[in-house]
Amino acid sequence: MSLKNETNVCAPPLSLEQMCKNVWHKLRSPFVLSPACVGFHTCEWEVFDMGLAGCVLCCSVHRCSLQQCSNLVQIEDATVYEITGCVVHHRYFVANEFDDTAMLRNSSGTSNKSQ
Repeated sequence: MSLKNETNVCAPPLSLEQMCKNVWHKLRSPFVLSPACVGFHTCEWEVFDMGLAGCVLCCSVHRCSLQQCSNLVQIEDATVYEITGCVVHHRYFVANEFDDTAMLRNSSGTSNKSQ
């Protein structure tokens, strides 16, 4: 019986994002549709990490980025990804020096009682 002289080749370490995808996939499987069905149905997204969502039907994973994601929603002071809820851009409003909505308060302590 001869032993082969095999070298122990270690696989490169997985990124944190890839580990999150693997854990989500293992927890959610089995899936109703195969991965080949991407594009033939409307995905039902489940957010499982910051900027990452997976379809609970076909196991496809969506990573929000300005280059890939077109599902942006404009709210009062920010632009947000519709799928994951990550904020893309904040809009800061400059406070004016003079404001029309300022309320004046009588601070002299005098009352309007007749004397």
